Amino acid sequence: LGGLADRPTEDLSGGQLQRLTLAGALARRPALLIADEITAMVDDASRGALLDLLAGIARDGTAVVLVTHVEGEAATARRVVHLDRGRLVPAPARTARAVTVATPPAVVDPILELRDVTHTYAARTPWAHTALRNVTLTVGRGEGVLVVGANGSGKSTLAWVLAGLHRPTAGTCTLKGTPTADLRGDIGLVFQQARLQLQRPTVAEEICDVAGLDYIDRPYVAAVLQRVGLGTHLVDRAVDRLSGGEMRRVAIAAQLTRAPRVLVLDEPLAGLDDAGRHELVGLLGYLPETEHMTIVVISHDLHGMEAVCSRTVVLDAGTIVDDRTVAA
Repeated sequence: LGGLADRPTEDLSGGQLQRLTLAGALARRPALLIADEITAMVDDASRGALLDLLAGIARDGTAVVLVTHVEGEAATARRVVHLDRGRLVPAPARTARAVTVATPPAVVDPILELRDVTHTYAARTPWAHTALRNVTLTVGRGEGVLVVGANGSGKSTLAWVLAGLHRPTAGTCTLKGTPTADLRGDIGLVFQQARLQLQRPTVAEEICDVAGLDYIDRPYVAAVLQRVGLGTHLVDRAVDRLSGGEMRRVAIAAQLTRAPRVLVLDEPLAGLDDAGRHELVGLLGYLPETEHMTIVVISHDLHGMEAVCSRTVVLDAGTIVDDRTVAA
């Protein structure tokens, strides 16, 4: 994070916030550091650097507990503990899964178009920060697009512009000719920090509210949860009692109730275990093929994304530097 000391924290990317939080914890020189999914939203280079840092901290005498769903991240640990339903269990057997590859639409029907989009935070102030620069991009109906790039490259800002939560400082972002900032319900967005999106106290209230219902329909909520691989026992669960991965899938389930024409997902696999990832990737791969829903995925975690996205867009310093016709 060198050089970012004066940057407002609200302008930092999710990965940068992860590193800032770690820096704050280390400033206290703790005897024990508990790192809960700290690599979930960082790019590959930063993930390796964070793991090396944790290993160094442990060598210097601080006890480090890393909580992770990624088996490979445990390689440098002296001890690995597996949990299941609150109990210690033996290491689970690895499950081989078939690899499927998404195919692009047979006919390209442009639905989402960005033309020379630039977005600056705190414009015309001493704290101005330009996150996107002259971005031009066309996405077709039923297409799956993967957006990748290092932390701070502008990916989450692009997601908010696509969903209409930011009106670009310059340029246009339109859905079939209408500015996305003027639309409601046509584009669904699932935030990088899923907890910030859940506004109601229980799962049922959240899903029914987003769906536009003025009453609680528990059978409907149960069916919606099953669609994203969650059990019916979560219908009346308090939102704050959900795990991070459950919060993410509840947020996705709620957005799907609106049947959006475009679904934008910011780090959808963060915090999910292997089974949850497999179920979610299967659902996301199904939506473009059968419902012709357009999917835009912003992720550092590329494992399984080939089943959802047939195209990859690479961002660097707020600019598209590569637009491949195949998934990474």
